Amino acid sequence: MYKIGNDPVANKKIKIHHFYSFRVHHISTRNRLYIITLSESFDMGNEQFGTVDAVSRLGVDQRHAILGGKPTLQNVVAGIKAGKYKNILILCGAGISVSAGIPDFRSPKSGLYHNLQKYNLPTPESIFELKFFKSNPVPFFQLSREIYPSLFSPTPTHRFFELLEKKDMLLRVYTQNIDTLERLTGLSGSKIVECHGSYASNTCVECKETYSQ
Repeated sequence: MYKIGNDPVANKKIKIHHFYSFRVHHISTRNRLYIITLSESFDMGNEQFGTVDAVSRLGVDQRHAILGGKPTLQNVVAGIKAGKYKNILILCGAGISVSAGIPDFRSPKSGLYHNLQKYNLPTPESIFELKFFKSNPVPFFQLSREIYPSLFSPTPTHRFFELLEKKDMLLRVYTQNIDTLERLTGLSGSKIVECHGSYASNTCVECKETYSQ
């Protein structure tokens, strides 16, 4: 069981089903909802994928049946085009904004944490830590000038989220990104959960005054 933020939809019971290189999440709401995120092969310890899944208790045939008998990207696309999936929930992170020019965090050489030497930080992560910010806010504000949303445009991936909403197929987008590129597509704010906050709103740590982007 997991709890994600304060979102009433997310805070339902969540069961996670794993098979091959796919992760399929089933959230127990009134309607069946499957969220499919492609990933590298997922390590479930001693679990063998040819047997019953350790988490979902589904056999391999049952897991395959979720995507029409064969878990492939093509079948996911075909299901979306056919209108088979009506409540799509997206989980996304820094990778979807890289092509917009915003670096991810940990890629060698190009990652954000690899290029913060000029700020003379105790650790790369310090630039996003509140305790360090209160003692020295300069590095965070300097970095913000470089990655502020007005400098970048949404990618085709962000536009895909917008298209799903227009087709009335999108339930929610859970993003780890703070760049607000999801919002810049025109995606409804009610469809977005920014798990780490974002530049969409800003609150003074001293007076608590809130400012918009």
